[in-house]
Amino acid sequence: MKPQYILFAALGLALAACDDIVTYDDDYTPADQRANTAAPTIEAVYDIADTLRANPLDEVQRGQVVCIVGANLNAPTAIAFNTVEADLAAIYTESTRAIVSVPERLSNADVNALHYTTALGTAEHPLRVPFPPLAVGSVDFEFASPGDSITVSGRNFDLYFNAEGSGRVAIGGQACGVGSITGTSMRVAIPQGMADNATLAFEWKAPDGSQATKALPLRPIDRVMYDLANVSIGGDGNKTFEVTTDDGGAAGDLVLPHLHITGQYGAWSWNTFDISDNVRASGPADDEDLADWVLRFEVMNQSQYPLPAGIGIKFVFNWTEGSDDGKWQPGDGLGLNTFGQWQTVELPLEPILCNNGNRAKVSAAGTWQTLRIIFSPSADYAADFRIGNFRCVKTSH
Repeated sequence: MKPQYILFAALGLALAACDDIVTYDDDYTPADQRANTAAPTIEAVYDIADTLRANPLDEVQRGQVVCIVGANLNAPTAIAFNTVEADLAAIYTESTRAIVSVPERLSNADVNALHYTTALGTAEHPLRVPFPPLAVGSVDFEFASPGDSITVSGRNFDLYFNAEGSGRVAIGGQACGVGSITGTSMRVAIPQGMADNATLAFEWKAPDGSQATKALPLRPIDRVMYDLANVSIGGDGNKTFEVTTDDGGAAGDLVLPHLHITGQYGAWSWNTFDISDNVRASGPADDEDLADWVLRFEVMNQSQYPLPAGIGIKFVFNWTEGSDDGKWQPGDGLGLNTFGQWQTVELPLEPILCNNGNRAKVSAAGTWQTLRIIFSPSADYAADFRIGNFRCVKTSH
């Protein structure tokens, strides 16, 4: 029994119990039970939250719940948005309205109409369901090895990399295997034989028919600023660490050595690691806009030693303190556990380099640059994590 019918039934019983006061109309038919007398008609479509019906829609998005207003809308046999039929088992109808969710699956058909069909006919109403663009974001681990799989984040992968989709992904012209696909992520297999400093290339047809591309770096050792095997490392506080290439068997390979930081760190203790060397790769030029620049690095911890929410690691170049907005809060402030797997982290570079109008300079390869890593945990902390491959990268966001 539909919820609205239950409501009317309950109301009918209540009125019947008080028939000395109210006359109950035995011929009353609830709106969701009224038979259609003609073909359906559609006046307008509204978002379900627009209860005042103030803003009729001429465009809807997949997954959006809408209210179709018209007449003779009971007992539909099909409701199609741009030729894709909605799930009739999940709708609610009355004679003058229907509540339905726009299908998640989209069509490339250029129909731009809603078709509402009952046994007495079909109504057509102009309504666009735009095909959303593909957005390719980043990979979860840029230094994955040949034969491994990575997860690429973004939006609408499921529309472009399905059986009918136009999406293709390759490395050096060699097609990559594609695994599980959702609206926000996609697994990609890295082919054997991939060289360092490779490019993961995406190609697809955009909604306007043009050819679109996006390239993501893989194993970009040419961008890594420091070879930690040869740097000078100083600092304050507890500096229990080693420089190593042995990552305990984690998937992937950072190629260059990384820092393995261990030991006990007291609450609010001040701990710094100053990494100094002639850098191997350039950062942004001194007069370059920092809006599209990021700091990337890899991090990994063993499952029993997660990075706590209160560790608040800060990165400082060449003694310019940067703003607190540049502090890395693992897991967006919830803490992070990579469970023994390397993970790529990306932070905006501008708040790391700039504070109160002062800007650190990290531009020229071959020049002496210092990167300070600071953490002062808000509670006693037993550390066991690895971090490395620091690089300044200009993105195409």
